[in-house]
Amino acid sequence: MVTSVVVCGVLLAGCGGGSDDGAAGSPAASGPATSAAADAGGSSGGPGSLAPDERMAYMTTLVEIDPSLAANEETAIGNARALCREIAEGASSRRLVEDVRARFGGGLGPDEAERVLEAVRRYVCSS
Repeated sequence: MVTSVVVCGVLLAGCGGGSDDGAAGSPAASGPATSAAADAGGSSGGPGSLAPDERMAYMTTLVEIDPSLAANEETAIGNARALCREIAEGASSRRLVEDVRARFGGGLGPDEAERVLEAVRRYVCSS
């Protein structure tokens, strides 16, 4: 029950608006997530470029793994986009798992990192 409430709260907060004029000026987190969020942009616009159903599925999966992973949707999607680039460049599975743990938080175990990586491949890299 609590997980359902958390998922609904995160998803409602994360998917509430299509064009947020203040989004570009919002403060960013420090560390690897900051550079990943900056990498999210590209010419297509970062988080807005995911289809709504893919965004919802990705964020829901992150909440199921660990709710803190979905605390900042822009950062979570930026991290995923950076991982997609690494996948396209042929990074090894070991390297990708290490990068997931660095980008999403060192507290993730290898199994959780693999689950995050699977969600990134399924919902973000495919879009």
